[in-house]
Amino acid sequence: MFLLAWVRRIRVIGFSIVASLLLATGAWAQVTFTVNTTDDGVDINPGDGICSTVPPPAPHVCTLRAAIMEANRAPAPGGAKIILHASALPYTLQIFPTIADGEADGDLNLIVPAGYNTPGPTTITGDGAASTTIDANKIDRIFRIDTGRSVSISGVALINGNAANQGGGIYNAGSLHLTHSLIMHNVAFRFGGGIYADSGGTVDVDFSVFSANSTTVVGDNGGGGGIYAVDGAVNVALSTLDGNSGGEGGGAISSYSATVKLDRSTVSRNIAFNGGGLMLQSGFLFVTNSTISENKASGDGGGVYNYGVARVYNSTIAYNQADTDADGQGDGGGIWNGTDKTFEVHNSLLAGNRLVFDNSNSDCYGFLVLYGVTGFEGGEQCSGVGSVIFIDSATDLGTLKNNGGPTETIALLPPSTLIGNGAAEECNDADAHHLTSDQRGNPRPPILRACDIGAFEYNELFRSSFDPPLP
Repeated sequence: MFLLAWVRRIRVIGFSIVASLLLATGAWAQVTFTVNTTDDGVDINPGDGICSTVPPPAPHVCTLRAAIMEANRAPAPGGAKIILHASALPYTLQIFPTIADGEADGDLNLIVPAGYNTPGPTTITGDGAASTTIDANKIDRIFRIDTGRSVSISGVALINGNAANQGGGIYNAGSLHLTHSLIMHNVAFRFGGGIYADSGGTVDVDFSVFSANSTTVVGDNGGGGGIYAVDGAVNVALSTLDGNSGGEGGGAISSYSATVKLDRSTVSRNIAFNGGGLMLQSGFLFVTNSTISENKASGDGGGVYNYGVARVYNSTIAYNQADTDADGQGDGGGIWNGTDKTFEVHNSLLAGNRLVFDNSNSDCYGFLVLYGVTGFEGGEQCSGVGSVIFIDSATDLGTLKNNGGPTETIALLPPSTLIGNGAAEECNDADAHHLTSDQRGNPRPPILRACDIGAFEYNELFRSSFDPPLP
């Protein structure tokens, strides 16, 4: 028994040494595939670790599709990195989808192939959205990410995706991190023109732009021109969702039982029937240090339509419109909050929102709970509890434009009463962490000192050159 125990121990130690050597020599490390053509083609031998559409000994022809097929078989923990260099021509999908809709046709599928364990994470890296474009050519969506897959995409433009139902640009059921990218001109018939985040999936977006994505159906089911989320979580930071169309609801984002967090971002110039900017059918919405402006709903909720639990922190909701078809049936130019639903507003600004039918003030409809001090242009349209400063949007606020930082904002114009009058104890995010900067990245006052109301912190030392001079 004593000798047998030592034999077992030696075997375990030997296995550990072999595993360490494999890791040290890169056998389980990340592999890199550099795409060298903008054409579309199928990998000739998926799983051999070589990205090529032609047999040896010819020089490797590595397409984006072939690289993804190899990445689908790259073992954990290393996974694969796919490099896309800048190109005058887009990386264009050319193989039309079949009924089977596998790796070899239609959209680019990040999957777990039959007979393989779940691969390691896949990273797709371009040279920047201005010079590296993936074009679906309107034959299918661009990417499908399956359950269990972890995918990071950066530095690319994703255009011309077209889905019969969900996810014009990307269908995600796994874990997606999208950064420094452009998602534009993607269409889904029903849900998620830009991205469809399926149940259990997570989407993290940083430093990216969603523009001119759309859903086409108008009815009880459909929406989310930029993003549609079901369950799961969507986190958007330092990004812009501008000029998307959400059909039935949620020009920029529509959510059903998901948790959506918006941080230091701008939702602007989107349109939908309900929720021109954001639509929460159920679930949770957290908006921090962000601007929601110039969105339009032909029905209710020009800026935000809420039928779940919404909490807004140090943000600006201004210049949105409801009832844009002027039939007198819409309410809530800035915010529409459903009966018995929760909508909290912390140190935030509501101003310049309108109903098109009679051009009346319509900052909100429904019951709001106000924390700290909130700026209103007019408070007669909705009921609530909390402290309010009434302002004149024409003299207190600038327009939506570049005031510095990665996204457009609305400046506070001195001597606005919104400057320096926010409640110090409410200058926090959704996790009760003190906000050290505004949406642009400009500093806010130290902890326990009053900050400005809204997403823009006026600071003479960091004034934007776009602001008018002091009187």
